[in-house]
Amino acid sequence: MVFTTYLDGSGMVVPGGIALDSTGRAVVCGETAGAFPTTAGAYDSTLGGTSDAFVAKLNATGTGLIYSTYLGGSTADGATGVALDSTGAAIVCGDTDGAFPATVGAYDTSGGAGDTFITKLNLTGGGLTYSTYLGGSAVDHVYGIGVDSSDAAIVCGATGGSFPTTSGSYQPAAGGATDAFVTKLKTINTAATSLAVADVTGQAGEQLNLTATLTSGGTGVRGATLTFTMPGGATIDRTTNADGIADYYWDVPVGQANATIGAAFAGDSMRVASSGSGSLTVTVASKVTVLPATGTAGSTVGIAAYLWDGKSMSGLTGKQLTLKIDGGAASNFPALTAGAHTTTVDWAGGGGYPASQGAGTLTANALARSYIRVHNHGATQNAATRLTCYLYDYRRNGDLIPVPGKSISFSVGGTTVGTAVTAADGKAFRVYTPGLAGALAQGMSFAGDAACAACTGSGTLTVAP
Repeated sequence: MVFTTYLDGSGMVVPGGIALDSTGRAVVCGETAGAFPTTAGAYDSTLGGTSDAFVAKLNATGTGLIYSTYLGGSTADGATGVALDSTGAAIVCGDTDGAFPATVGAYDTSGGAGDTFITKLNLTGGGLTYSTYLGGSAVDHVYGIGVDSSDAAIVCGATGGSFPTTSGSYQPAAGGATDAFVTKLKTINTAATSLAVADVTGQAGEQLNLTATLTSGGTGVRGATLTFTMPGGATIDRTTNADGIADYYWDVPVGQANATIGAAFAGDSMRVASSGSGSLTVTVASKVTVLPATGTAGSTVGIAAYLWDGKSMSGLTGKQLTLKIDGGAASNFPALTAGAHTTTVDWAGGGGYPASQGAGTLTANALARSYIRVHNHGATQNAATRLTCYLYDYRRNGDLIPVPGKSISFSVGGTTVGTAVTAADGKAFRVYTPGLAGALAQGMSFAGDAACAACTGSGTLTVAP
């Protein structure tokens, strides 16, 4: 035994029929005259007459109700059979004494006492897809129900006469006081549907998942054929899953512009056609890669950048790129100080590509061509004199740019005699009293720093006795 359970209320309950869906969940129907258990959102949660039909769907283990609802009018009603369509929706049949709920457009909306009914509920048991009387002027009873491949309901029962028959039927006239009848309802697509197509965003050349959801009465429609229409008019059919969702993976063509993705449901024997659309936003990305560079301030350095297709990473040729250093034009580079600088390369975009920018680092080393010019002059032994030199930045264009604020070390005859700091004109001097006569070697040196490279200069101090 898999499960067994009571399904009852406070009054009479008479079972009428049972059917199983594709997952083994039972749908049962019958007649109740009391407080039968109903679920939240049920089509009818209160007893309407002396007795009502009921329809209840249990979970696969029999431990709970998926839905449970009354079905009836203000008199006596009872369900005698149930069948499930291809989506799992319940179609029930039964007998009524009148005032039974019928839907707009149903075969017979004004039957009365002694008629039968055929009613289809939506998948949640919260609404009627259709509901109709079926009967003649005499008393009729329905005993069984089935559905064909198009989800059309077929019922059988007994009639006391004057039962509606169709032209060309096997027996269009009553044969006795009580006859059997077999009736097949023509399915009419009266159930409204809604089709929603999801918006998508992606790059040209990328594969996008297009999705559309078909619902009816707030519930996904399973097994329906949806037709996607791509930009350019190409179409593809896809079938909805249990949640009413169909999808299609589509390769966005290179050069594709923003467009609309359409989807349509042609309708079927139960549901009306519907359509929907979603927006396609195409992003074509470009990418600029700037390579790091190292150079010496005052000298020439090469800065390389690459422009790519952001999706395929293939190079884009024939495009003009703009180089900036620290936000300014590249022509400012000769005036840069030593240290790290930001290089940016911009592309204005074109050919379907948006503008893009890349950044890198330029490392400018200290001045490699700094230069000390030593002033040669004469002096007298044991008399104070000035040792003088100039520190310059020797640029690539041949200009000598004074370098102020740098400490210069002075030596005479190989012996350090002191230091001095360069002035605004690059000049530094040191007072020195020579103790020896003759031609003495002068040496001036700069140790270098982050802005300037180290350098030395030499000259001759001629000392008279």
